[in-house]
Amino acid sequence: MELFSEKMKKDPSFGVYKDLCDFCREVMKTDKRLATKYLLMLSDELEARIGQVNDLNELKELFGLHRKVVFLGAEESFHLYLLAVEWNREP
Repeated sequence: MELFSEKMKKDPSFGVYKDLCDFCREVMKTDKRLATKYLLMLSDELEARIGQVNDLNELKELFGLHRKVVFLGAEESFHLYLLAVEWNREP
């Protein structure tokens, strides 16, 4: 998992974020606590990255991935649960 953290710092690209999400999905089957830890980290990274992106297509990809991360971890993390509950709420 540290490999993903290092890779995200060096290359904050959609592919790296997606790989970590996919990895967490698999780890969730055996170690929910560890997967949730990294889903929270990934959620924070995606939120920060979304704020920096100007390209509409990249923004859509990141936003969609962030939604997957939030809903994947919502059962195990109260923070992610609250994000999931508010996801489609009218402002």
